[in-house]
Amino acid sequence: MLIGLALAKLRVKVKYLYFILLGSSAICFGVGVGAACLAILGFEDVGGNIYAVLLKYSPVFCVLALGFTYIMDRIIVFIQQDVLSLTTIDQINFYQVLYALLSGAALIVYLFMTPDLVRTSSLFILTIGSFVYGLKTKIT
Repeated sequence: MLIGLALAKLRVKVKYLYFILLGSSAICFGVGVGAACLAILGFEDVGGNIYAVLLKYSPVFCVLALGFTYIMDRIIVFIQQDVLSLTTIDQINFYQVLYALLSGAALIVYLFMTPDLVRTSSLFILTIGSFVYGLKTKIT
């Protein structure tokens, strides 16, 4: 619930950061649920090389990622309307969904492809920057 509240406030304040987080989490959920569903349905090659599985079953993962993007945005809008009682809520269009998925994919690729030192440094800077930005907006 706290993550939903944070994302709902982020959707109002900093929409493009919300899209990055929405896209990366929707891709992770789509691939995870897709791999689990394919394994349950009896596809034996799902447990093999992850790149071959992603390439072979990419339509399934794409549909699930789009579905999770829509479902997660509907949950966040529900939290905004009913819990936070915000009246001005913009609907996201297809181009914003594509931006969310592409930017989320770029974030995932960045986190997997960069060396440990660079990844740790950038996540540390992102965390400290988020704290500073949050405190600055609360004070002013």
